[in-house]
Amino acid sequence: MDEKLIKCITWQAVKALEVAHAQDIMHRDIKPENYLINEEGIVKLSDFGISMMKSLQEKDGLQIKEGTMGYFSYELFNSNLRATSKADIFALGITLLEIVMGKYPTKDGKPINYKNILEEIIGAKQKDKANFKSIFAFED
Repeated sequence: MDEKLIKCITWQAVKALEVAHAQDIMHRDIKPENYLINEEGIVKLSDFGISMMKSLQEKDGLQIKEGTMGYFSYELFNSNLRATSKADIFALGITLLEIVMGKYPTKDGKPINYKNILEEIIGAKQKDKANFKSIFAFED
């Protein structure tokens, strides 16, 4: 994909999520299929079916964790943590990586298990640069 097009899509995808968050909405299912692009290259965020008001979740402490597992952030895997809008941002990062790569990120031909990677990074007291790079050594 053309670098200029990737930048244009990325900027619009980020802005769309920023608008939702500014309106107190957690999307909770950010993934490529929920971004629509028209013939003019305009990007729209869609499918707010499981979205939730951020303030409602924070106020009531709701622990409803929904979405698409391949785009879950660490807090969605960990039952002790409350999901926040940061989960949307993590999912957006995976989505943008998928757009750039042209496919869902894999390692050794299998979908990357982000839960294990995140637990390894978070649970480790110290990681050297080489080890960190090996964790994220994606296939071409």
